[in-house]
Order: sequence, then structure tokens, then C-alpha cells
Amino acid sequence: MMGAIVGAKSAAQRVDPRACGCYLRVTAKAPTHRPMPASTTVKLPEALKERIAPLAKAAGKTPHAWMVEAIETQANLAEKRRRFVDDALASVAEHKRTRVAYAAEDVREYFAAKVAGKKPARPKPVKR
Repeated sequence: MMGAIVGAKSAAQRVDPRACGCYLRVTAKAPTHRPMPASTTVKLPEALKERIAPLAKAAGKTPHAWMVEAIETQANLAEKRRRFVDDALASVAEHKRTRVAYAAEDVREYFAAKVAGKKPARPKPVKR
């Protein structure tokens, strides 16, 4: 380590890293605003892995990236389906409470006129 001291003030600054074959710097990554992704193991049947590989390649992705995207897509669809069902149940509950509904033919005519660029009157509610 001859010649490693270069006359700087702190110990880290006094050691010439080139002379000792090491480096003096922070090696840990700076904290990010996003947490590290959770690691999950998925055991896939061999036949499915063989199907995924060419699909991922055709999409220009790694099999891992392709599977992450597929899982995210399915999660989004499941959430939309859940909201749809929740909205339908809320609509049924509102109808049971108010007993107000609209005749299907009146609603169809209203929307057909709207699509045609007309300004139709809104359908009249029907109590049932």
C-alpha cells in the first residue's frame, strides 16, 4: 500500500483507492420512493411454461414480465367485475326501496334518439 496516502484530511480521503485495489464509496442504493416488489413463487405446469415462452417472446417481453402483466390484467378485470356486481346490487336495493323503474322500450327509444342527434324528452319513471 505504498503511496496510498495522498495528504487529504479524513482517512477515507487519505487512501488512494487505486493504490490498494479497493474503492471507497457508498455501495448501497439510495432509498427510492417505491418499496421493493414482493417476491412470490408460482409453480407452473411444464406445458404452461412452454406456452408462455413463445407468447412472451412475440410480445418482446421476458416470461416474467409477460406473467406479471397477465396477472395485473386479471386483477383489473376481477376488480371491474366486483364493482359491476356491487353497482347492480345497489341498483336492485334502490329499486326495492323506491319502486321506481323505467320501461325498457322507452329507454331504448330515448337512447336511439340521442344517438341520432335529437334532443328527446327523458323517459318517465314507472312505479312498480
